[in-house]
Amino acid sequence: MKKLLAKLSAVSGLVLAVSVAHAVEQPYLGVDYIQSTYEYASGDDVSPTMAQLRFGADMTKYLGMEARTAFGIDDDKVSGANYNINITGVYTLGVVGRLPFGKHASLYAYAGYSYAQMTAESTDPGFSDIETNDDGLSYGAGVVFPISRQYLLEADYTSYFDNEKYTFSGVSVGVRRYL
Repeated sequence: MKKLLAKLSAVSGLVLAVSVAHAVEQPYLGVDYIQSTYEYASGDDVSPTMAQLRFGADMTKYLGMEARTAFGIDDDKVSGANYNINITGVYTLGVVGRLPFGKHASLYAYAGYSYAQMTAESTDPGFSDIETNDDGLSYGAGVVFPISRQYLLEADYTSYFDNEKYTFSGVSVGVRRYL
């Protein structure tokens, strides 16, 4: 937990420092619910859910930066195996390109880097738990709509990484508040 807080603090501080240095138009904070999918090369997949905190800043009308951290809120069982998969943490830092329409609404594309930690907990006493982590380039797209002067609804798809062993992605919905 201390490592998570240290990483979150470091990433948030970096985004804040860069934002202030670039005459930020609008910093924001968001909270999302994510339905994630780990799809293994074998064809098996699991869909644990996560909660995500995002902190970002629109440096211009078209460009922003964003830091995200997510953690598992519900695990999923690998079919045919005795393991429950839980996302321990996901940390992402990236750049957001926006296509605005209306006052605060926009379509956006996201590109960055993600690091994820996962735990496979054995439901069979004969097998041990497995902890693993992975990282890679991430990308995604989404849309943001205003619901009030400071609050916006947000939905997006993110591919956290894709390698020869598995792909990890998620669909999220959430609320963003301009600070």
